[in-house]
Amino acid sequence: MDFLNKIGDTVVSVGKEASEKVKDGVDATRLSYDISKKKSEINDKYRSLGKKYYAEHRDEKDDMIVAITAAIEELHEMEKNLANVKGGVRCEKCGAIVPVGSAYCSKCGAKVGDIFEEDEDIFDGDGE
Repeated sequence: MDFLNKIGDTVVSVGKEASEKVKDGVDATRLSYDISKKKSEINDKYRSLGKKYYAEHRDEKDDMIVAITAAIEELHEMEKNLANVKGGVRCEKCGAIVPVGSAYCSKCGAKVGDIFEEDEDIFDGDGE
């Protein structure tokens, strides 16, 4: 009988050990997820700060600002080319492709050809 009690105690001990390892694994996974989520939140804030800074300083001749402006212009040209290939024009407000001859964008409702540049947010269109 003592032999069976030892086997039972061993099984219980191994079960507790396995349970702890699973719990540790779940905790590690949860922490990894939380870390990833926090990094994403920080990157979003960096991005928002950078966009705000760029908007306030876009007329300056800083190398990074000049490079960003050039990249934005290239992006707009590529989007126009894509719209042409797809047989339409690019909505300058949201980036959607609007059929030639349309008066309004079917995605955002902006009047085609009458969109104010200062309202544009290049990261909110289809190019993000």
